[in-house]
Amino acid sequence: MQTNQRFGNIATPATRWFFVAVLLFWAAGLLVMVNYSKGEGFLWMRRVGSPVFDFLFTYLTHVGDGLMAVAICVLWLLQKKWSRAIVLFAAFAVSGILAQLVKHSVEAPRPYVFFENNGQQIDAVEGVKLLSNFKSFPSGHTATAFALATSLVLLMPWWQKRWWLAFIAAVGIGYSRVYLGQHFLQDVLAGSVLGVLSAAAVYLLLRKWNPPFSRHAW
Repeated sequence: MQTNQRFGNIATPATRWFFVAVLLFWAAGLLVMVNYSKGEGFLWMRRVGSPVFDFLFTYLTHVGDGLMAVAICVLWLLQKKWSRAIVLFAAFAVSGILAQLVKHSVEAPRPYVFFENNGQQIDAVEGVKLLSNFKSFPSGHTATAFALATSLVLLMPWWQKRWWLAFIAAVGIGYSRVYLGQHFLQDVLAGSVLGVLSAAAVYLLLRKWNPPFSRHAW
């Protein structure tokens, strides 16, 4: 079976470790969901509040808003790294579109609405406005973060050697959504699944398709 060397090899030790870490993250999340109710798990995950974490997660969460992915795509286009840019943009677009479709189909309440309907209130991190709509599931920020992390690990040798950094950043962004009171753990896990699967699917499809632009440098 021939492989498209221009697209690299998805089965390198580094990428395998990345996906193993992702699977362990999902398993840990499911374990929390089994032992805690939706509301209890949310409150349990927010117990570590501190001024340092408030500052860190308030800014880290913005990496998942899509601007970082777009900025990297633009940088690669300027460097004429066409294939990288197309793979990343496609992964970002697919994960984002799927997340929005599910959000509008499920219409799950945000934590603020969920607890308010149960006669409770949750504390907001200073400077952060709690969203009060019904678009909690899944987390779009987390989907983008994991799509970006997965794409970087699959596309770039530098990130393959530092897969753990991409993984920690993606998990940190996902956790920030709970810490800031915008999502439940279930939303974050679903977003991470969308992000990883979207990026992997786009990568494999383009690798198999072998378009003309793949002749250009990665």
